[in-house]
Parts: sequence; C-alpha cells; structure tokens
Amino acid sequence: MFCKKCDMLMSFKLFDPEKPLHGKCSCCDHIQEIKFNEIPNYADVMTFEHFVEMCELGGFIDYDGEGQLATKDKAAELYIKPSHIKNNEIFKHPKVKEIYTHVAWYNR
Repeated sequence: MFCKKCDMLMSFKLFDPEKPLHGKCSCCDHIQEIKFNEIPNYADVMTFEHFVEMCELGGFIDYDGEGQLATKDKAAELYIKPSHIKNNEIFKHPKVKEIYTHVAWYNR
C-alpha cells in the first residue's frame, strides 16, 4: 500500500492496533484507510493462526514468498513475511486478530 500523500510504501508495522483498518506512512506519518481486494485464485488462503504456526515451525521463510493479511474472502493491501511474525508483537493485539483472521499466501 502506498501513501496517497508522498507515494512512499506504507508499513503495516506502524499502524495503530487500536485502529487496525488504517495504515501509517513511515515517511510523512500520513494515516489512511487500508483497502481490501478480492483474493486471487492462485493464493493459498489459511487462517492467521495456521500461518503463524507454519512460520514458527520454519515451514515458511521469507525466501518462500509473501502473504497479505486478509479476512476469509478479502485481502488487505498489507503484505506480510514470515520474519514479521517473529519480530512484531502487533499481531497479538486482539483488534488486529479480530479483523485479519486469514493470510493469502503467494509462493515464489
């Protein structure tokens, strides 16, 4: 997802867990709503818990591909890599887990 103000890539690491449907630009601190799109049929959709488990067990590593945070049928414009799970506590926040229940995974 790109910032509408400065066109820099927005970071999911910076979004406010109390407002999990908004992203924050790492360059200009602009906050904007996160868009959701249809999940492509080539994506592997799994629950967020399963994705976390696979990352923790080494079943997914950054080299394998990337995912998008998602609901059951829509993908957010928020990309996630396995290393983000190990390095970011924001995914444990109840509001984040309530909205982003799935991950759409894209193998390389």
